[in-house]
Amino acid sequence: MSVSVKGQKTSNPGHREIQDRTQFGISGPALNWIASYVVGRTQFVRVGQEQSPRADCEYGVPQRSVLGPMLFTLYTSAVGGAISSFGVTHTQYADDTQLYVALKDGSLSTLTECIKALHHWLDLNGLCLNPEKTEAVVVGTSERQRVEGHMDTIDTC
Repeated sequence: MSVSVKGQKTSNPGHREIQDRTQFGISGPALNWIASYVVGRTQFVRVGQEQSPRADCEYGVPQRSVLGPMLFTLYTSAVGGAISSFGVTHTQYADDTQLYVALKDGSLSTLTECIKALHHWLDLNGLCLNPEKTEAVVVGTSERQRVEGHMDTIDTC
């Protein structure tokens, strides 16, 4: 299953969240430098000669920045623990996460519970699944699919 995450208005890998990720070996001046990158920023819009007043940026990181993907990875690194706690194998790259499950007795309910926990973790951290980019691919023999039945959706609510 391929899961894509999108930020909500409330998502911000701010100083507290970055400090929670010191297991990556980032501390002291380096941590303070990274925190200064996401805290206290402003933005404005300019069209021709007109410019809007500056507004505080409370959430997110500058788009197309070099640090943005790394900060997002730090911010979302803990989701792997939530997924692994269900015995589900996964890989993460930026805002994409792949879940790998061999479907056998009970594994569909495990996958469903894992996805519910994933929803919960994302919600607590100001993120959500991007339904337009989230999909499941079921691979198996025609005999296995006849025995298991057709799977259209997975209940995650």
